[in-house]
Amino acid sequence: WTLVMAATTVAIVPLLVLFVVFQRHIVRSIVVTGLK
Repeated sequence: WTLVMAATTVAIVPLLVLFVVFQRHIVRSIVVTGLK
């Protein structure tokens, strides 16, 4: 189970990082579009 948890964590962490980065980018785009 430890190995499964480790593999799951390794798979999820990059997805979370990408999600946070894209979320910030999308929010910034929405704000910029709203200001125009």
